[in-house]
Amino acid sequence: GIGNISQMSERLRKEIKMALSLNTFFELALKNNPGVVWVYYTSNDLFQNLYPWLPSSHPSYYEIMTQEPFFKMGLPENNPLRKNYWTRIYRDGQAKGSMYQKGYVVTNAAPVYDGEKFLGVVAIDLSLSELERLLNSFTLSQGASALVNDDDQILAMHGFHTSENKSILKIQDILPPKIKTQFMEELRVPQAKVVRMDNYYVYVHQLRSAPWRLVYVVSYWDLFN
Repeated sequence: GIGNISQMSERLRKEIKMALSLNTFFELALKNNPGVVWVYYTSNDLFQNLYPWLPSSHPSYYEIMTQEPFFKMGLPENNPLRKNYWTRIYRDGQAKGSMYQKGYVVTNAAPVYDGEKFLGVVAIDLSLSELERLLNSFTLSQGASALVNDDDQILAMHGFHTSENKSILKIQDILPPKIKTQFMEELRVPQAKVVRMDNYYVYVHQLRSAPWRLVYVVSYWDLFN
């Protein structure tokens, strides 16, 4: 963190004690979820409790953290209902000299309050590599599938082929041109049924546990020939 511990207020001491009490839960979350790379509490008072822990000899807290989406999305003015939320895809450990650097991740987070006072955010980083592994564990004899977030970013995909040279792809980047417009309409409001689009069949399923959609696209000719 940032600041002088000799000048800590009693309120801040209590918050630090609360943050440290989360360590057992952080450890369990990491051990029971192979795709999780970090679990942490970030305070509005410029400190962070991070698991797995990093050597104290290396700076692991940067004040810019409170300007990052995972934190700002939890602020009272941005999240008055205090809801759990997911970030867009980002590369972990972008700060210069950072020891994070776990590749591309998405963060699930929730604001923490003491009564009506906003304290900070508790969060968990999920690796896209694990989502890719999970999606690829389902064998497809025909067609292609993808997991897409509410920003149209592809979290994982299987069976799609693209020439796009981008680190973070959007679903529009990999769709057959003939069905893009109709597909995006279906993506916005999934009908929970197979939809014919030109010479393709498309199915879009809205997940309940995250604002993500599972997409399946198969060519009519691949399916029936």
